[in-house]
Amino acid sequence: MERIERDIGSVVLVACARGDGAACSTCGVVARRVHGRYVRRLRDVAVGGLGAVIQLPVRRFHCENLACPAVTFAEQIPGVTSPHAPFTPLLLGEFDAIGLALAGRACARLSVKLGIAVSRHILLRRVRALPENTPRLQGRRCWTLTTSRCARDTSTARS
Repeated sequence: MERIERDIGSVVLVACARGDGAACSTCGVVARRVHGRYVRRLRDVAVGGLGAVIQLPVRRFHCENLACPAVTFAEQIPGVTSPHAPFTPLLLGEFDAIGLALAGRACARLSVKLGIAVSRHILLRRVRALPENTPRLQGRRCWTLTTSRCARDTSTARS
């Protein structure tokens, strides 16, 4: 952690990775030759009711394995970054929990109050991507009426 800044409606945590190299995500060979750098902004769980953003300089490396199909790759920090994700894994877990409990517009309204504002579309997409054996609400309080089982349960409950 290098510094903490306060932005409009959020807290910005400026950090940097401290390593000589990184393991290739495809073949696992540790690379030390830097191809380039860029700054990644990841949304994280709220801090003091304000949304948190981790500003992280990321390095792209050349894979040193000539047989590897990945010519370059970005370093990943376990527990903080995921490939191509604008959110931390911890925040994604909160999205899943909120999405399973409420879903839709109510879920989006609650996320604003919690300081992690997100659209209902992202939350519903996360819920739909969960494994089939994840417990979901049934009957009249089902997370969505688009599945045939939930629609059948609610229609029989009303008649």
